[in-house]
Amino acid sequence: MNSKHVKIGIIAVALGTAALLLMFRSNVAEPVPDTPETAVAYQCRICKTVFNLTPTQVKAEVDRAGQDVPLHCQSCSEKEAYRVATCDKCNGQYFGPEVPGSTGACPQCFPATVAPRVVIQAEEEKVEAAAEEVQDEGPPKPRVVPNF
Repeated sequence: MNSKHVKIGIIAVALGTAALLLMFRSNVAEPVPDTPETAVAYQCRICKTVFNLTPTQVKAEVDRAGQDVPLHCQSCSEKEAYRVATCDKCNGQYFGPEVPGSTGACPQCFPATVAPRVVIQAEEEKVEAAAEEVQDEGPPKPRVVPNF
């Protein structure tokens, strides 16, 4: 009887140790490999240069820029580089919807989603220009209404 209790005790300790090892091992985050295969494509909105950044390079650029996006362009150094998506249809690259002025759709495969935004932007610019003209003219002149 006594040896049976010893065996049960040894098994319980072994299972407990295995459970603890598994728990500690699963909490350790696997480091992301810093290789060209894990690099992410970015494109500058100003000079249109596309460049790849590995996870370590992204972290360094985020630290340099002081924010996640936009990052500094590796070509022109402007702070206008955003991550680009790759189109499933044509393999072209385009900006996601989080980028100012972007529709979030591939302009080659979905040109209809690009045109309205350009038209709306042009109309907004016309309205802004008209509003500036009105401000330059001064206050409106009173209208004379004839008495009949």
